[in-house]
Amino acid sequence: MVSFVVGFTISLYAYSGFALLKDEDFLHLKRVNLLSSLFTTPAKVLEAPDAGGIETRVVSSDTQMGEPRQAYIKSDDSTVPAHKFMCPGYEAEPSAFPALMTRLHEIKKGSKKKVRIAWMGDSMIEGDLLTQTFRQRLQNMFGGMGVGFVPVMSVSAANRQTVRAKTSGNWEDESFKSKKVTAPLFLSGHTFYSKSGSLVLTDETVNDSSQVLVKTLLCGPAQGDVALRVNGSELHVHPSAPFNRIVLDSSTNRTVAVDVANTNLPVYGVSIEPASGVTVDNFSFRGSSGIELKALDTAFLAELDRQHYYDLVVLQYGVNVLWKPYTDNYDYYGRQMRKILPLLRKAMPNTQFLIIGSADRAFSYDGEWKTAMGLG
Repeated sequence: MVSFVVGFTISLYAYSGFALLKDEDFLHLKRVNLLSSLFTTPAKVLEAPDAGGIETRVVSSDTQMGEPRQAYIKSDDSTVPAHKFMCPGYEAEPSAFPALMTRLHEIKKGSKKKVRIAWMGDSMIEGDLLTQTFRQRLQNMFGGMGVGFVPVMSVSAANRQTVRAKTSGNWEDESFKSKKVTAPLFLSGHTFYSKSGSLVLTDETVNDSSQVLVKTLLCGPAQGDVALRVNGSELHVHPSAPFNRIVLDSSTNRTVAVDVANTNLPVYGVSIEPASGVTVDNFSFRGSSGIELKALDTAFLAELDRQHYYDLVVLQYGVNVLWKPYTDNYDYYGRQMRKILPLLRKAMPNTQFLIIGSADRAFSYDGEWKTAMGLG
């Protein structure tokens, strides 16, 4: 066994050297830092290659109330609506997300709009894995920068390569696992309170020192004046709405420090994002099956929708349900999720939803490791 591990490790190093001479995405494999947890300062995320794409141009548009209702794109072989222009065969396969695709197309053509995507899941996306590559490629293609949402505390904070987070002081965490919550939970499944807490974040996704990053505190309501300390200066705010976005800093500085000393203020986290372009928020919750989403407050979700906060919400769950090797019937899980999804869609009618099936999971069957029967 030891010789196998050593041999396999040597072969991976040899492959890595060969891949460097060829191309970063040789054989479509992504390089990862296996030693990231040993370093105090995580390594910077590698630049993703330009995703490329087919050259396009707008040839006409139909407007209503000053907003483009339908954009058309001229390709080499046909003129089709923008939301159908996705991949080879697009003329026969219209997009499931016409509003999202049209908005992305408008950004591509120079519009100063923003698209925000929430990716919700379990530990399969923990540490910004998967979502960091998804974010890079979308931002490379459509513009934007920044890591997006960062919670006050996270079990994977030390291993995350896209942001350095340091939390100190006294913070209380209410989550999906809490028996009772004081205020609505955010999509992260957490709400934080502090009487003497601080949070220092450094974005590790932006290499261009001239790029302006908007750092925003996301929080719930609190009565009266709330005093924060941002980068050493005092800031007084009055967060009275069900969901508040308080701009802490808008500069080329990649680091922001905020101190909170008000136990009545529900704090969700900080968002580091561009003024326009694409933002992708990672919402991983270890051990979740997705059923926990029933704890989300529908009135709070409706407020997010009213502010048009998310254009797309991705739901990726299921692997935590596959814990028995010989179970192949998950109708009970489907029945529960079928109750949750209509609630989300009803509360957020302006947000589109994408459901991704469970990641692979293997069990030993007759001495051979195979994909779980429930996924077969």
